[in-house]
Formats: sequence, C-alpha cells, structure tokens
Amino acid sequence: MGCISKGAGLLALASVLAACGGSGGSGDDATIVVGAAAPAAPVPAASAPSAPVLTVAITARGSALGPIAAATLSAAGGTIASVDGRLTLTVPAGALAAAQSISIQTTSNESPNGSGLAYRLLPDGLVFSSAVRLTVRYDDADIAGSDPQALMLAFQDAQGRWQPLADPVLDAAAKTVSAETLHFTEYALYTGFRLKPPVATLGVGKAMAISMDICFPKDDNGVTVIACKVNYVDSFKWAVNGIANGSPQVGMIDAGNLGVRFEAPAVVPAVNPVMVSAELTSTISTQKHLVLASIWIEGHPPLGGTVISTQVSKLGSGTMTHSTFASVDFRFDPTEQMYRPASGNVVSRYDFVDPVAGCDYHVAWSGAIGPQDGYVAIREDDGDTPRYTAAGITLAAHTGTTSCTSSGRVEPLTIDFASARWLPAPPAPHPLVTIPGAMDLRAKSDGTLSELITWTPGTGGTDTTVQWQLKPH
Repeated sequence: MGCISKGAGLLALASVLAACGGSGGSGDDATIVVGAAAPAAPVPAASAPSAPVLTVAITARGSALGPIAAATLSAAGGTIASVDGRLTLTVPAGALAAAQSISIQTTSNESPNGSGLAYRLLPDGLVFSSAVRLTVRYDDADIAGSDPQALMLAFQDAQGRWQPLADPVLDAAAKTVSAETLHFTEYALYTGFRLKPPVATLGVGKAMAISMDICFPKDDNGVTVIACKVNYVDSFKWAVNGIANGSPQVGMIDAGNLGVRFEAPAVVPAVNPVMVSAELTSTISTQKHLVLASIWIEGHPPLGGTVISTQVSKLGSGTMTHSTFASVDFRFDPTEQMYRPASGNVVSRYDFVDPVAGCDYHVAWSGAIGPQDGYVAIREDDGDTPRYTAAGITLAAHTGTTSCTSSGRVEPLTIDFASARWLPAPPAPHPLVTIPGAMDLRAKSDGTLSELITWTPGTGGTDTTVQWQLKPH
C-alpha cells in the first residue's frame, strides 16, 4: 500500500471514538475538533460501569535517554536522524536563513497512549520560515493493542499539554508516520486507542480485567489538544481467537456490568498466545477497526526496547563521556530458559572535552547485536508479576580515529573500543538465582520491564548509569 493522508482517517477515527463516548458521554461537554467536520453525536456505553472522565493530557517532560545526535545545517537545508534511527528531520531549502546547529535528544515518551520513544528537538523554540518534516518509524511493539491508522504525531507545549500535528501521513509499507511543523520542542508518536493490556501473561484458570484507553483532539479554549478517557469499557464486539466471547479451550470474555474480564482456560491452549479482540465500528461509515491483545497463558512473550548506558570520567583537565544506546528485541530460548537478543543495533559514542588543552573530539561506532550480547533471565515467578535479572550488551572490538585541536594543531587520536560487558555474564548452569550487581527488573502493570541504576562514584572516578526499558509485544 502507498501513503495514506490521515485527514479523512482522523474523521473516521473520531467517529469510532464518538461511538465509545468520545465526544461527550455522561457529564462532559467536550468539543471534538477534527479538521472542519462537526463532532459526531455521542453513543452511550451499554456495558461500562461508569463513564470515564474526559481529561486533557498534561504531563511532565520526558527524561533524556542516551547520546544526542547533532549536525549543522545551512540555508540549503538537509536531514538529521536521531541516534536510534527512528526519527528523521527533513529541513527544506530556505527554512533556515543561515547555518544552524541542530540536535535531537531521545527521551522517554510521556505523551498519552505514547508509542515508542519521544524526541526533543534542539535548540528548543527554534522557529523555521517554512515547514520542516518529521518522519517517525514504528514497529509492531508500538502498535500492540492498537491499529496503525490510529497513530499520530504530537508536540508538547509550555503548559505540558500535547497538541496533535495536522495532516499526518501514514506509510504502512515503510511503517512510518510523518507530519510537518514550524518549530522545535518535544515530539512524540501516540495512538488514538489501545487495548489495555496490549500484551500480558496469565496463569491457567486466572482472570484479568481488559479495557481501552482512548485519546483524541479536543478544543481547550481555542487550542486543539489531546484529551483521554482511560479504563474505558464499551459494548464492543469481543472475541478470542476469532470466537465470539471465546470458549473454554482458549479462554472466555465476560462482558458484564462490572466491566470486561478475560478468564484463562484451565490448561495451556494448543496455540499460545491467544488473541483477544475488540471490534470498533464507525458511526458515520462502515469502517471497522479490529484491535488485538496478545495473552500468553503460562508463556514468555517477546521483549523489545532499549538498553542505555552512560559513563562519565575525568581525564586530566578534561571529561570523557561514553554513551551507549542499544535497541534490542529479546526472544525466549526454552533450552537455556532465558531470553536472548534475536536482533538489534547498538550505537556507542565517546565525547571528550578539555577546555584547558583546547580539545573537543567525538568518536561514534555502531554495530549489530547478536544472541551472545546480553540476556534476560526469569529470577523469580509468582505467576503474575515475575522478576527478571538482566545484563548486556557486549561491545565488539573496534578502533576509531578522530582529531583533537590543540594550540592550533590537528593531532591524530585513536580510541580503542574494548570488548567488555556492562554487567556480569549469566550464571551456570541455571539462571534462577540472584546475580550480585545485575539488574533486577519487575514487570509493571502495563507489562513494561524497566530499571535505572547508578554508580557514583565508580571505579577510577567513573560515574555510570544504566537504564533498561523493555516491553512485551
């Protein structure tokens, strides 16, 4: 398929959300602004225990993650990509009046129903004379529990609100969403609706609640912002593995006045995970959205996300910063009984600044991640919220050459990227033990595995920070 301008798609999406009580519902007088179309009339929820409150999303700014991508663009324009390669900024000729230093800082995504990471474009507040284009690549994990057609781009304003960018374009073949903007701030990809949880692990015979978070444009005193209803339950058409309301063999959906619950089968099904689906139908067209959640019965879903390391050392009168940013997808190995990287990429960067010696140099290296470059092991499992031990990633040996300007001379400098693991290797013969110094990850309510550890000071005066952020998908 080719690119899809989502102006019309947003109208259909708005009508879907209206069917979910999105444009009104009990006790709210929200006005939905999508293009020039009038908002669709609300349809009351038949099975929700109470109408969720429509709330304008106001969040804190995201936390900086990993190294910064930087470039200097001239009036002729050009492109720059984020360190993780997912965001590409395209500046046309004439958008800048003169040469301009531009940076992209990867951050945590604090937008409502956020998908993937967010990006802080610097210098903050920079205004262009003509529109620049942002293109963000997504993957399957970013649309878990949702639909690519619900993906949109938004920026965060000074009040912490999120404003959607107009006329986003979806390229389903390339898995990208793009839109134009005139200024720099924090930008993020978000989805208009998502089943919650999108991925989960559940013990046999156990039950869990299922709901949906919906977010859509709302007029807030003349400004179009994103507003959300969370934990929404409506009279959607529910199914499990395509069977209306499920069956004892794959699990059952109980959609009653107390909400929607999924009850796992008494034994592990032949096909695992099972797929719980909710069908949303537009009120102004026949367009349908089938939203899926993957429920693993006593299983091990794939884990995808980022592993980020920063080390800061004093070297004489200068400071060396070593930043590593890894995007990695883990798959469970039943033989080893632990997760190993199935694919991924690591970017490593050294930055040294010595104002006394007049040195300012940078070396970057990137490479692929393989199965031996890390692991995630189940350390303890109580059936619902397992704990994990994690370590990695191994940096392959590499040599880079750059230059350092000192007293007007350009001097060659060589940095060796030595092979070294951040944390201890997995224990033998069995991973279900505590590893001193390794990351201890516990699954959060949304299934995210995350942890941040810091050593200050470390060996030789090195301050080290390591952050894991993984999600099942």
